[in-house]
Amino acid sequence: MIIKASICAAVLVIAFASAGAVAQEAAPASNPAAAAPTQSVHQMPIGPGVDMARLCASVDLHRHFYPAHARDHDIEGQAMLECALDSTNHIETCWLLSETPPNESFGQAAMYLACRVRPTAVGDPSRAFHVDGDARPHLQFPMNFRLAGQ
Repeated sequence: MIIKASICAAVLVIAFASAGAVAQEAAPASNPAAAAPTQSVHQMPIGPGVDMARLCASVDLHRHFYPAHARDHDIEGQAMLECALDSTNHIETCWLLSETPPNESFGQAAMYLACRVRPTAVGDPSRAFHVDGDARPHLQFPMNFRLAGQ
């Protein structure tokens, strides 16, 4: 049985209030409140997140990460991660936002696979978004786990 895990580039993009941004750009410079368009700010994920340097130091990156129970029972799944980038645009901290189906260890496997990921593999780091309470840029991306032939 051949197993593969793919990383999709589903990166959230900084959203601008379309009509508001146009109106603010056209406003006279004498109005300080209208000087710059407003970015939407996302909420910080719950919990402290996983220190990826620490996790990746303990992970054998040459092994396969498909969860054994899921593999043995032909179960496919997905995990959604949000990761904060350091000043060199490398993944520093990650949060598991969701995993489907639950209780099949796809979230844990996704964290291990994130050790192999460079931000350019999941999207342009310049398209990262900011969250309340964290100065680091964040990216969100799903990791899909598929069994060959399914």
